[in-house]
Amino acid sequence: LAGKQLQDNADYRNLYLANQQRQNEIMNQIRADQLKRQQRQDEIQNQLAYSKLGLDQQKLNAYMKSLENKAEKTTQDKATLKQINENASTLADIDAGLQLIEQNPKAYSWFKGKVGADVANRIDPKGVPTRTQIDNITAVYRKWLTGAQMSDQERKAYERFLPAPTDNAQIVKSKLQGMKNSIERKNQILMQGTNMNNTQDNDPLGIL
Repeated sequence: LAGKQLQDNADYRNLYLANQQRQNEIMNQIRADQLKRQQRQDEIQNQLAYSKLGLDQQKLNAYMKSLENKAEKTTQDKATLKQINENASTLADIDAGLQLIEQNPKAYSWFKGKVGADVANRIDPKGVPTRTQIDNITAVYRKWLTGAQMSDQERKAYERFLPAPTDNAQIVKSKLQGMKNSIERKNQILMQGTNMNNTQDNDPLGIL
């Protein structure tokens, strides 16, 4: 009986140890599965975070690009407004020239143009302010029309549309009016350009 009891006790201990070992294996497997699930969740969270970061970076890039576009447009608008103001000044000079030639139509004639400015000024001192004003307008308009890159041949072609010393008063007025119309059309185009894309959404992040 004592030997049988010792054998039973030994079997019980062996069974208990085996059961304890099996439980440990199960717990280790559960912990390993939990660790894998946590690692997978961490990977998913990281992927989501990276995706969100990528979207945020895209928004930031779009916003920075919009700022660059606004700065460039502001610079362009400033240059355009400067040109519009300069054109407005030239238009005012042309109006003054039209008024002067209206008041003094004899300031221009074929003969005065042929004898030259010095002789014309001596024989017609009254017409000096008119001729001077219109000559200045013509010089400004010539520069505005032809620019610095225009060839001499192209400049000569444009000269036909500018007041000449040999023109009479009617021709001078017609040419001045043509100059005025051309500048006014140019100003309309410039002003339309400054109003383009003003309503466009350039603030993707909602910062402005």
